[in-house]
Amino acid sequence: NDEESAGYFYNDLTQILGKDTVYFFPSSYKHSIKYNRQDVSNGILRTEALNALTAASAFHVIVTCPDAVAEKIVSKRQLQDKTLVLKSGDALAVDDLVDVLLQFHFNRVDFVYEPGQFSVRGGIVDIFSFSSEYPYRIDFFGNEIDTIRTFDIESQLSKERQTQISVIPNVKAEKKDLISFFNFLPENTLLFFK
Repeated sequence: NDEESAGYFYNDLTQILGKDTVYFFPSSYKHSIKYNRQDVSNGILRTEALNALTAASAFHVIVTCPDAVAEKIVSKRQLQDKTLVLKSGDALAVDDLVDVLLQFHFNRVDFVYEPGQFSVRGGIVDIFSFSSEYPYRIDFFGNEIDTIRTFDIESQLSKERQTQISVIPNVKAEKKDLISFFNFLPENTLLFFK
């Protein structure tokens, strides 16, 4: 019925099914749409859920509430056009990656601390994508991606090694191009309501 009860249900399901299967799709607004203040952390959760839904072969559970699904979202095509997939071993120059990030309207900073930012220090590129709770640290060996890891903003310590990541900016579209959340769902989706 509301975001709070959906959050509790999401936590219960992650205990049963695991974090790689269950995603939370909250409203993008901090308190209410009437205040027009978007919440960055909710934007990350929404983008993670939409990104998971684009993986056609995987089984996912999305937990949401009426306020969240009432908001229009970008189409799958728009999301895919703005997604940069990086893998360990990919041949890519740091300068080329920087060019793409600037085209995606990421801000270049000294140290990343919020989504939509990136930093470059020699052969290391930190990117805070809207597709992940934690920023990515990409180590280059020449013009090849050597390793990709998530890391903690406060301690700067690595958390998990990744073989492939999706870098997604804050995808925005004109109102006429936005679609219903239900139109984004795959055809064989099962819907449960409380």
